[in-house]
Amino acid sequence: MNLEQLTPEPWVAAEGQVADATLDTRVAECSGMVDDETALANSEFIALARNAFAVMMRRGWYAEQFSLLGGGFAWRIPLNVANDMIRQQGANAAQFVRYADIAKWSDPFTALLEADRWYKENVEALAHVQG
Repeated sequence: MNLEQLTPEPWVAAEGQVADATLDTRVAECSGMVDDETALANSEFIALARNAFAVMMRRGWYAEQFSLLGGGFAWRIPLNVANDMIRQQGANAAQFVRYADIAKWSDPFTALLEADRWYKENVEALAHVQG
């Protein structure tokens, strides 16, 4: 698969369709054969999964499932991934290890997207200001 042929991220769900952020390029149609509520849920899932895939490819990250005390499961960015970011970004990324250790998400896609958002806001933004 040539990943460069994919429409650039981010993808958004709108009215049962999946489009690029400008809404100019429709990349998937989820309505027509299902009701509007199902079409919206499908399009939201497609956009979420596609954006998470972009994080995986761009950063080399993945999510892991782990057991919660008292039962149940959650998803997070593994600590080895967070530690790798310290090696790449230096001291600015040290807080990411703490974030990865405490952040818990209900699905792997949200775990990736939220970690990416946190990293941009708390590590990359700081590096930009300092650099």
